[in-house]
Amino acid sequence: MAARVLVVEDERVLLGLLERFLNQSGFQISGFVNGAEALAAFDEEPEAYRAAVIDLTLPDYMGTELLARLRSKNPGLAAVLCSGFPEPPPEASQPRTCFLQKPFLPQQLRDALLELLA
Repeated sequence: MAARVLVVEDERVLLGLLERFLNQSGFQISGFVNGAEALAAFDEEPEAYRAAVIDLTLPDYMGTELLARLRSKNPGLAAVLCSGFPEPPPEASQPRTCFLQKPFLPQQLRDALLELLA
């Protein structure tokens, strides 16, 4: 069964590209442009998700804050934190977490997810 992944990215075009690529790579994607919508969907069945891809600067949440809320309901959730800024946040050193600086290739995201879920 395909791993279910929550993708939270406020740039709609980028979100669409990531959704399409990750779906083609065998993941089941739920994509959202803000943290509130993502959290509401996640709360319905938190254990269904194996990973999250989260932009660090969302209009309504800091990505690290959103990750903490998600992991409070699913502690084993793997996470890829993304940002245009070069410095990864301290949370990127947590277990089952990594950081990708934008711009990145879709293959880099796929590979990061595969490694975290292995």
